[in-house]
Amino acid sequence: MSAPIRIFWLPGSSTNPALPKLKSYGWTDSFDRPNAATTLGSTDNGVAWVPSGTWGISSGAAYCAAGSGSLYAVAEANAADGAIEAQIGGVEDYGGLMFRYADDSNRLFVNWQGGGIHLYKRVAGVSTKVITVAGGAPAIGDTIRVELSGSTVVVKKNGATLTTQTITENATATKHGLLAGTAAGAGRFLKASFTPA
Repeated sequence: MSAPIRIFWLPGSSTNPALPKLKSYGWTDSFDRPNAATTLGSTDNGVAWVPSGTWGISSGAAYCAAGSGSLYAVAEANAADGAIEAQIGGVEDYGGLMFRYADDSNRLFVNWQGGGIHLYKRVAGVSTKVITVAGGAPAIGDTIRVELSGSTVVVKKNGATLTTQTITENATATKHGLLAGTAAGAGRFLKASFTPA
C-alpha cells in the first residue's frame, strides 16, 4: 500500500491567498518608467512611495514636482538597520536622503548645501545638526550612501567615508527615502535603494 500524498501550503504563496503574505524587506528603484508629473509610483520590487509634496519621474529620474515645506518621498523597508544609497542626477541645495523616518517630526536626514554635506536628526519636531562635512556635497553621477547599524550612522560618497556618528534617536524607524530642496528644482535621483543589514 503506497504512502499518502501530503500537500503543504507555503505562507504567502499565490496559490493560498487565505494565508498572510511574507513581508518585503528593503527596496530598490531604477526609476526606469514613463514620465509622470504627479506620481512616483512604486519601487522596482513593488513598495509604494509615500511622498510629502508631489513627486514624479522625468527622463528616468525621480524629482519633486510641486509642494512646500519638507519635501521628501519615503518607502517602507521593514528594517531600521541597513544602507540607503542614491545616485545623483541633478544637484540643488538642501537635496538629500531621508532615513529612519517615523513621521515629519521624527526622522534622520543628510542634505547638501554650500559645498558641504550635513547630517541632521529631527526629534519631536526639533531639527539638530549633528555635523557638517566640508566639500562633501555630491556632483552629478556621484553616489551618496548612509549605513545604519544600531546607533552608528556612516555617511559615504562614492565609497569613501565622510563621517561616522552616533545617533540614538529614531533607531527603530523603518522608512527611508529621498529629500528635495525645492519643488520643481534641479534635484534629480537616477536610482536609489535600501538594503537591509
